[in-house]
Amino acid sequence: MCFLILASTACRKEVANFPVQEISSPTTYDLNSVSFLSSDLGFACGGDRFFDFVLLKTIDGGENWTEILLPTFFDAKELMSVKAHANGTVVCTGMEGLFYLSKDSGQTWQADRKSWDLWQDVDFKSPTEMSLCGGISFNTGMSQQISDPFVYQSFPLTEHSFETNDIDFPSALIGYISGYGAILKTTDGGLNWEFTEAKNDHYRAMSWQDEMNGIAVGREGTILKTEDGGTNWKTIRSGNNPWDKKYRFYGVEENSRGELFAVGEKGCGMYSQDRENWKEIGGFDGTHLIGIAFVDDDHCIIVGKGGKIFKVSL
Repeated sequence: MCFLILASTACRKEVANFPVQEISSPTTYDLNSVSFLSSDLGFACGGDRFFDFVLLKTIDGGENWTEILLPTFFDAKELMSVKAHANGTVVCTGMEGLFYLSKDSGQTWQADRKSWDLWQDVDFKSPTEMSLCGGISFNTGMSQQISDPFVYQSFPLTEHSFETNDIDFPSALIGYISGYGAILKTTDGGLNWEFTEAKNDHYRAMSWQDEMNGIAVGREGTILKTEDGGTNWKTIRSGNNPWDKKYRFYGVEENSRGELFAVGEKGCGMYSQDRENWKEIGGFDGTHLIGIAFVDDDHCIIVGKGGKIFKVSL
């Protein structure tokens, strides 16, 4: 009887009821990442692992999407990450070092290859500086700093002992990399990296409010919070707790009001207003959700398997 009571209590969950709209998509390829340059202009990317890529564009805040035809100087492989900067620079990275750059808000594109590695993510350190991270299999990872994307000037590749999935730079010098069993921090713009105390999950995504305040989510369902730049991490939710429902997170983002969405496999959606308490979000019909970005404080776009696109209104 005690076991049943405990199990019943553990299964209870709070639910956040937000309108979820499925958007018509021009592709059936998996979509891995989405980013907005403004409240109207946004991009989403993905593809079919070794055989093709897709890059989509919206000019109305995610209500409608069209495909962008990229130059095919190299074999078309899956794109894993897209990031847009307010200055109009947009970059996509992916399989076998693919690197696509637009300087004019996605009107024209240049193609390059940054090594033959799998780049999982890219972030802007400044308007003309970027950082890449990647890896494949659990024990191989790498990162690279690009000092000027307009001339493709790069620093040497830095190798890591684990797969890296997400890279975030809340400032030009302070940055974080998350991956298999660890989260790293740099204080010199990515030239050197040190381990933080985060462990016990495959950390797929992070969201940083500033240099000190961050959230990380893991593939086993862990949610971590730091308020001191990664020196200490508080476990909000443990992926190793057998009493908790199993989630597999792949993305997390925050708006300027401090509201967070985390997404993952089988239609997993979670919402928090305070970084401590999280509620489930329904309406995703079991879709494997991968990428998420806020259009503005009141709307976000979530993308996933099979080209699925959802718009959530807060």
